Amino acid sequence: MPNRWIINGSYELIEKGLAIHAIDACIIAYNNVVKIEGYKVYNIQLAISRIDGEIRISMSTISQLNVNRFITILIDRYIYTYVYLQDKRVTNQRFIDLENVDSIDILFAYALSAVEVFVKRKDIDTDWILLAQVSTPQLWLYNVRILVEVCNSSVVVEGMTVYDLAGTGIRDLRPVFDWSDGKYNPRSILKDSEGYMIFFATAGFYRQPLGILILRTKDMISYEPIKLVIIRGNPSYTGQGALFKWIDGNIHGYLMNWGGSYQGDLHRIVRVVFDENFKLVELNENIRLVNAPPGGRWGHYDIAIFKFNGKWYAITSSFTAGTILWEIEDPTSTVFTYVKTIFERGRENPCIYPVTTSNGEIRFMMSLATDTEFGSRHKIYVFDTHFNLLEEYDIITYRVWSAGHPFYLDPWYIYINQDQSPTRTFQNSGIWPGAYIEVYRLKTNYRHHIEEK
Repeated sequence: MPNRWIINGSYELIEKGLAIHAIDACIIAYNNVVKIEGYKVYNIQLAISRIDGEIRISMSTISQLNVNRFITILIDRYIYTYVYLQDKRVTNQRFIDLENVDSIDILFAYALSAVEVFVKRKDIDTDWILLAQVSTPQLWLYNVRILVEVCNSSVVVEGMTVYDLAGTGIRDLRPVFDWSDGKYNPRSILKDSEGYMIFFATAGFYRQPLGILILRTKDMISYEPIKLVIIRGNPSYTGQGALFKWIDGNIHGYLMNWGGSYQGDLHRIVRVVFDENFKLVELNENIRLVNAPPGGRWGHYDIAIFKFNGKWYAITSSFTAGTILWEIEDPTSTVFTYVKTIFERGRENPCIYPVTTSNGEIRFMMSLATDTEFGSRHKIYVFDTHFNLLEEYDIITYRVWSAGHPFYLDPWYIYINQDQSPTRTFQNSGIWPGAYIEVYRLKTNYRHHIEEK
């Protein structure tokens, strides 16, 4: 460890890590190997044995022991945390008591011009606590390092890990389907060579571009980020759509564009094609809606696609434009022809599957997220084959603001809920960050209806 850290004072290498004991003075240690880069997470593990002065953990530049601190966590002698931006205390932050805490993890989640700061206390916190969100200069342009400053105190730097920033808010998690045989089959989730199921989601950052996050999982509980896709550097593409492997071996589908004025004051739908490594091959924003109802304030957005009776369809659902059924030529089409308005307003985030009842009747099962007018919750709606509403069921009520998605994982329907943890968001700071994942099995007698064998 010493060859990775430059220390301007005495230290001791012990089994737990790098021990720094500062008596009536300050000792600075900075990592000389890790350079700050965009969309990375920096996790520093510290054991604190004595604080008679102060401890600072910062993202800083240093030259001949002159320190320029960009973002700092200060632990004072009263064992409280404070976050500073260039030596000015951040206004909107949490102050955490570290009394009787032996070890902590500090986490800097850095995008391009913003940092989110988290802490986790060993044996106390089961989740990261958001301390502050701050806008910063483009730190990657500077020779910024991770510094630990110990003043009249004793700590052990137990380690530091760096990994890709997956997004401190993850929403709209849904599977990537495998329709490489050209057949509609929502039971067929794309898997990698190791048998992991592939999912995608919207990755959110504080005051930063949104991205499309590709993840993999085997158990629906643990998710490993594979890749963060920022499409052409655009800060507005989000994952409330559908992705699937098609007959050409590429990943096709639809995403949303929430940037600027939406297309023709009507919709936010874009078509994308990725290669097998999720490198962008094609981006098409010329999606045409034929005979479309007005889009209202937000336009037509959020999309699901399915096939029934030999025809391909899309469902879009918007709080202001309603829940709309469209006919499409195939799942790669850029022309959507209006068929029917299912709901006039107040619902978004659609997901739909044809199902079979216990007595062999065919139904459509669709989940939607409702606004406050309709209860601020996720619901399951059951329709006949002409999209006449037969039944509706409540699934879950939002804690803060959630995004959910059901899908078929033989032999059950699974519902993935993403809501926000109060410890990972600030009041009036929008829906980012802090989404977490819950997995439910839907209790239903419906079975999936597959036409194409």
